[in-house]
Amino acid sequence: MMDRESICEVIDAYLTSFGNSWNLQILYELYNGPKRFNELKRSLTPITQTVLSRHLKSLEDSKLITRENVDDIAYYAISKEGYLVVPSMIFTYQWLIDYHPDLRD
Repeated sequence: MMDRESICEVIDAYLTSFGNSWNLQILYELYNGPKRFNELKRSLTPITQTVLSRHLKSLEDSKLITRENVDDIAYYAISKEGYLVVPSMIFTYQWLIDYHPDLRD
């Protein structure tokens, strides 16, 4: 059994990684394959360049995405660890739809 402090540390780590919609949206965009920075920016309108850069760096630091340079072009891809997050994203999405019917289309 975890003590209260350990539980708070886990919650804090979770919120740091996923406590904002941009990180989840970026992971969603990368789920189907690598993308260049500008491709991500276009698909995540109205995100700004600064905000996207900051979130990509954060996700890279968390080892949820990778960055690879090919011919001086940066490509971002979801990492193995990032793919492990997808089931929890789907579960959370389904929970939100089930318990917050106002979010349904």
